Amino acid sequence: MNPFPGGVRLPSNPGILAGNKVRARQESRPTLGFVGPTRAESVWRFSWHKKCNYSPRKMVASEWLPGTRTRKNNVCAARNGKMNTVSIGIRERFELNIPIFPRHFGSSIETTSPIPSSTSEKSRGVNPRGIEHRASGRGPSRSSFSRLLAHAGGAVCFFFSVAIHAASNVYLIEVPDYDWHMGCFGTATGNLIGFWDRHGFPEFYSGPTGSGVAPLNAFGSNSGIHALWASEAGVDGRPSDKPGHVEDYFFSYGSTELDPHVLAGRAEHEPDCIGDFIGLSQNKWKNLNGECDGNIDAYSFVYWDSSGERRVNFTPGVEAGWPARDIQSGLRAWTQYRGYDADVFTQLSDFNPEVPAGRGFSFQALKAEIDAGYPVLLFLQDYSSKSRSFAGMDRGNPLIHGMLAYGYYESDDGKQFVRHRSSYASGDNLFGVWARGTIWHSILPLRGVIGYHPLPRIKEIVHEAGELTIRWDGPDTELYDVDTGVKTKLHWYVVEKATSLTERDFAPITQATTDHSATFSIPEGERAYFRVSLLPPLSGDEDL
Repeated sequence: MNPFPGGVRLPSNPGILAGNKVRARQESRPTLGFVGPTRAESVWRFSWHKKCNYSPRKMVASEWLPGTRTRKNNVCAARNGKMNTVSIGIRERFELNIPIFPRHFGSSIETTSPIPSSTSEKSRGVNPRGIEHRASGRGPSRSSFSRLLAHAGGAVCFFFSVAIHAASNVYLIEVPDYDWHMGCFGTATGNLIGFWDRHGFPEFYSGPTGSGVAPLNAFGSNSGIHALWASEAGVDGRPSDKPGHVEDYFFSYGSTELDPHVLAGRAEHEPDCIGDFIGLSQNKWKNLNGECDGNIDAYSFVYWDSSGERRVNFTPGVEAGWPARDIQSGLRAWTQYRGYDADVFTQLSDFNPEVPAGRGFSFQALKAEIDAGYPVLLFLQDYSSKSRSFAGMDRGNPLIHGMLAYGYYESDDGKQFVRHRSSYASGDNLFGVWARGTIWHSILPLRGVIGYHPLPRIKEIVHEAGELTIRWDGPDTELYDVDTGVKTKLHWYVVEKATSLTERDFAPITQATTDHSATFSIPEGERAYFRVSLLPPLSGDEDL
């Protein structure tokens, strides 16, 4: 559509856009076609994989939204005889002195700006998604071009440097917002696992609340979902004479007493909720990473790598007791208990004063997690406080708080914000500034993050009448762009076949799909091996 990578189009020239492939990105455009001061605006341009043409009579219909700096444009494009409508959010105006000639451009273009490849082949091979088009409001946060030369019926036009910042405001949809119960990280991990129960992992929660689907809140009849992270006798279908997490480990908030099951002289129950696996409220652990001796009630712990490097699938050693639990190792162990698996990482934030420059988890890393469909746990703690002294416990947990990040916002002037759940059922539109000195939710600064990637699992294989059907569980999330109103599916799968496990010559045999099943023919008597692959996420600047 737009032949000028990262650059300019003239709204009076719809004919020049015919037959060109483009990608989703931010760009600037002049709104007047004359020499002199020219008003320009920051816009988003969308992508179509197939060639398409603009309709000259239905180019742009615009209106300014009352009380805002945003204008909605309905841009109509004809593809295969059908009209497709997308929305473009225009974020800011600015003045330029650029000579612009209102002429029809040809297809001959030269530029000194880097032009991303627009071929149909990707780094992973032929486009596996097989998608005709997808509108996306995401793309690079800055758009610039240094010089663009285009031939226009004998006229030559020069467009000089423009660099503008565009706002981004996206979040993952259907994230639970549970109220605090038996611990902030119990609640935060409940929000996390409740999210995944709704997005591809239906066996994460199987209790009676919400008819077996984790609800979006824990009020009223939904309160039984608390048992997801803190099992309790007589709650959520548990027999009233069967002690759970609450009876075995919790006495009162912040208590340093021995665990209640010890005081009662009974064996603790077999782990069956998230809190059991992450060590929540469990006094028995000692020498946790040289910082704490046991978790006081409602608290839990993380073993951090002080160098700022990312720890993946870490398991504590025997120095704290066996098997010692922290949030990272506990989340993975709980996932395996539920019959799945996960990759889990921890990393200190890049603005943590204890992290060497250039290390740590950055805002760009958080964006990558959200854009790929994975919420991130936020661990709040005073940097200088690694433990507290209590009567009978010299090294108890310091003040901490756990929350869940599920979106981000970048303002027009470049400020970076993280959208999060507070673990107090505080509702939507809570944002924390990604910067040193931020006291998140008026509580504490951010020490580090915990990332969680549940892995797909094949659940059924049916072979009949020369066809094979494979069904699986796996991530199934959508990202919502506030500016454009577009929801984007983030997880795509293909079935791959190999003729030998020795050679492992796996190759896709199905089109990519967001479904969780695929049916295909297999020749009689052929020996073959199949697997389901979760494709890497699109980069946002990639052709489809």
